[in-house]
Amino acid sequence: MTIVLFENPEQVDATLIDRLLPLLPPERQQRVLRGKFHCVRAQSAIGYLLLWYALRTDYGIVEAPRLEVGEHGKPYLRDHPAVFFNISHCRAAVACVVSDRPVGIDVQELIESPSPALAAKIAEPQPATAFSNWDLTCLWTQKEASAKLHGDGLSVPLASLPFADDVIQTVRRETASGQAYALSVAVFS
Repeated sequence: MTIVLFENPEQVDATLIDRLLPLLPPERQQRVLRGKFHCVRAQSAIGYLLLWYALRTDYGIVEAPRLEVGEHGKPYLRDHPAVFFNISHCRAAVACVVSDRPVGIDVQELIESPSPALAAKIAEPQPATAFSNWDLTCLWTQKEASAKLHGDGLSVPLASLPFADDVIQTVRRETASGQAYALSVAVFS
């Protein structure tokens, strides 16, 4: 399993994204260009390029990855069904994981001031005060990585998911600019 990470995607300027677009297949170019904001366009382009890099490095796959989408929106590689991947992004980072077995990843910037409604969305029936900002952020990434592993994505409410026993790694990181975030990876145990 390989995890590749790109921090501070918002710092990638629009000129560089425009220069990278021709490297992407037409359907990915369209997806990048549909992003309303520069940060969304940058995250989409970077996520795809991280996937391509990991596939080339780990599997010797040099052609541009052709993606299909499963029933609940989980993408897969059309030409390489035995290679699994997942991509996640937030303002602080873009992360991609590639593996020879199903995998899910989530990255989320530190939740600074969780509202009771947000805490209920993630950790019902626990009150927001039952968790530190860091614990709630970790729980969010663990549950979302697990949901993405199982192919459910956000079609299942996070609060209804149990603590994921298939989460193998949760780390706290900080970007060079000091923005804290959590990253969780889930694989079947």
